[in-house]
Amino acid sequence: METIDALLAHPLILSDTTPFSPRRRNTYQDVIYPAKNFGELSRIEEEITYVRTHRDWFRQPNVCTTKRVVQEHARAYRMFREKLKNLNKRERSRARRKYGPRAKPQPTTNKTLFEDLVFGMSRLLIEATHAVLKPALPREYAQLVNAVTELSTRCPIKKDHSRRYGSKRKAADLRADEELVGAAIYLSLYEHKPCLLVTSDYDLRELLNATTTRLRTKEYALSTAPITLCITNGHAIEHVWNSADERRATVSGARQTIEDILGNTQ
Repeated sequence: METIDALLAHPLILSDTTPFSPRRRNTYQDVIYPAKNFGELSRIEEEITYVRTHRDWFRQPNVCTTKRVVQEHARAYRMFREKLKNLNKRERSRARRKYGPRAKPQPTTNKTLFEDLVFGMSRLLIEATHAVLKPALPREYAQLVNAVTELSTRCPIKKDHSRRYGSKRKAADLRADEELVGAAIYLSLYEHKPCLLVTSDYDLRELLNATTTRLRTKEYALSTAPITLCITNGHAIEHVWNSADERRATVSGARQTIEDILGNTQ
């Protein structure tokens, strides 16, 4: 927990969905989705630990997040909850075929653990919802988020990390990365608050680089309230990026034209 304690020393943290889960680990895709019964499930105890870690993380008063990150939490919770319902239905069907119409399946360790995991995800969703950033200037916040989203749409900045379940089903991009970057820049430019953006996703670094480069060419300052990006892998810190590391000019021009600046991809 030393990494988490060190990060929590920062006065204002913007958090991605699950920054302390191993990056290349996708338990739902690898284990949960293909399981035909509770006996085929694995990694559940580890996932419970990660869920508890992130639940406690979002409880911290200096940790906030965005609405689209909460939407990612909600989607994950719905997927796991639906899998639990489907596995329960399969278990009841097997028990009735084997022992008669009134038979009930016997509880197993895996079933109990999976129920605990789904319940923990519901509590994590609640904590993340309570941690949503409430901008003092919602109009300017929305403009920046929309501008970053438009920039990401026009330019091939992000890699395709969308999860695939089966041959056809593909999770839609909720654009949480774009909202996090927009939120960080909003806090710097409008509320003059330095923030620490914590994620396990290198796409956020590319989005920040692309966005701040365009702002820097138009002499917008991010050095007075710098943005620090911390990229994690599990509980290890892999990469740190800071907007104050590069030379920034002073603010000039009208801030309401930021969306136009970011929209110019030439």
